[in-house]
Amino acid sequence: MLLLVFISSLSFVSTQYLNLNLHRHQSCAWRKSSHWNRKIEFQGGHSDNGALLRSTEQKGCYAISGKVKIHEDISDELLIYLSVSTTGDTQKPPEVCRDANPETGCGGVGSCLYCRPCDSLDSLTKILGAQLVVNGKPAGCEPLKKGEYDNVELRFCLPKLAALLEWQGISEDALDHILAATTQEGNGPPKLSLFVTVYLFDKDIRPLLVSQRKLEYRIRELRSISPDEQVDSQTYWNLPFNQIIKKQSVFVGCHKLYGTITLTEDVNIANDLSATLELIKHQPCKNGKWNKKLEFEAGNDRKGPKHEKQEGKPNCFTIGGQVNVLEDFGGDFSIFLELKNSAKKNAVPERCVRQKEDGCGGFGSCLYCNACRTFGDKLGVQAQLLLDGTPINCADGLKKGKYENLKLAFCLPNIEDIITSQGLTKDSFLQLIQADDANAVKAMGIFATVYIFDTDVSKQMQTQLKIEDVYRRTKYSFFKDQQLPGEVYWSLPFNQMLKNTQPYVACHKIYGNLKINRK
Repeated sequence: MLLLVFISSLSFVSTQYLNLNLHRHQSCAWRKSSHWNRKIEFQGGHSDNGALLRSTEQKGCYAISGKVKIHEDISDELLIYLSVSTTGDTQKPPEVCRDANPETGCGGVGSCLYCRPCDSLDSLTKILGAQLVVNGKPAGCEPLKKGEYDNVELRFCLPKLAALLEWQGISEDALDHILAATTQEGNGPPKLSLFVTVYLFDKDIRPLLVSQRKLEYRIRELRSISPDEQVDSQTYWNLPFNQIIKKQSVFVGCHKLYGTITLTEDVNIANDLSATLELIKHQPCKNGKWNKKLEFEAGNDRKGPKHEKQEGKPNCFTIGGQVNVLEDFGGDFSIFLELKNSAKKNAVPERCVRQKEDGCGGFGSCLYCNACRTFGDKLGVQAQLLLDGTPINCADGLKKGKYENLKLAFCLPNIEDIITSQGLTKDSFLQLIQADDANAVKAMGIFATVYIFDTDVSKQMQTQLKIEDVYRRTKYSFFKDQQLPGEVYWSLPFNQMLKNTQPYVACHKIYGNLKINRK
């Protein structure tokens, strides 16, 4: 959803964090016959006894303060691996590690390895990370001598909700739905169970993890599994690094945490940003199997019809010029507006957010089933045909001929819709768009295709929604709202019509850059 994030998080932004309520934490079971050599042992605790959880000054970050016993001297750098899961079933693979460094295999969000505990908390508002602090200094930076320590903290951070949205393409509504589905009480904030295991290594396991990442990438490529989907259990536990965890070997410390997460909110207003759409070119789609009834004139930044802002409608534009109506056109027609951040033909478009049960409305790549009245909705991205500045009358339609007073109108998502679905903060948004000189902002390419139908295609979209819902129910992951894999997306009923270039009657492509400016 990065394109949607970019084009509309402009003046009203919501900050949301994942809030942890820790119920219990304890050392992993160990005995002399265990395959791992216990060098570090943490004090256990629960909600009101033992080593207790506290929030740190860094929002979204926590520390468990208590006693630690060092059974053997530790002289090497400590690496910390977090296994994050929403189920207590140890046979199921944990959450995918997202956005890890491809060269080192370190960092990211999810079940990840943190390779530099000395400075791993520098940017933890963006990642889920971990750090062991002894006597106020990160462990692994200096040797740890055998003995008992009273002033030890295990620090870790949960990401801002914005970071999850940024990386995962998850909508706030979808996350609320996931959390609400697991709530045990009828009232109160929604909750989700969280099972975290902290593994500490005093050996450099990075080469093993890098090798696993490459092998896993190849497996995903061969099996057409997206980076956001977890592989099956058998494959996962047969991978080199994961076998260490399965066999409980090599690591020198292990601690389990059980809790629930909820959402906390802090709302900010940001009125110093505005958006500008720079149109590079627009043109009719190539001829194909579809029956062309309408054709809009092409143009670019130098010649032909330009895009114009719609007065009184922020983020709304029109494209006019000469429109050729090749056949009489009428009826209650529909418009599908497809948004991409890539020009690749088979790239999966942005998701449609807040789509209704009838398959219509929303913002993103969405179908607008009654294009005569679409602008009366408050559902984000909208599309419409205007004749002399007003919506065409569906009953009258358009007669065959050439028109100079017919325009294609479309809107980018409004601020309120994007805020409630994306949960961005102003800071995280600026980090996405900030240019290298820190005083300017970057532009992002926007690739839109407008499809016009003169038949009712909402049934295909409704069927597609049901199929997609069944598919997603079979893919268990903490991050449920990511886009579908390409081969799945293009096999769905409505999307197949677009792929096979039928049965729409008009098609127009729009290419441009979206710039965010400081007022």
